[in-house]
Amino acid sequence: MDEYSPSSSASAPQMRFGKIDDLISRVAVGIDGARKFLFSQQHEEGYWCGELEADTTLESDYILLHTLFGTGSQERFDKAARYILNHQNEDGGWSIYAAGPRISPLR
Repeated sequence: MDEYSPSSSASAPQMRFGKIDDLISRVAVGIDGARKFLFSQQHEEGYWCGELEADTTLESDYILLHTLFGTGSQERFDKAARYILNHQNEDGGWSIYAAGPRISPLR
């Protein structure tokens, strides 16, 4: 046998990664906690109920698509535009979730 061949008498080296050595156990704990929380929120009939929220992209898309298709109403456009402006951050941008930081594709 040469020095690179596996030896039956030598044990396999243990890989060490420092801070991520216990990553699998930490991820498993996180998954278990999330699973328990989700099941605690489930109704007896098997469904979950919660408010559906998104950023202002839905309203922006609504205005754009109905304008392109020539459908929709000015009243609804105005309502969607007010919603968009009411969710604008102080710096003039928009976030992708409620009270989140500004996200800009131009950065």
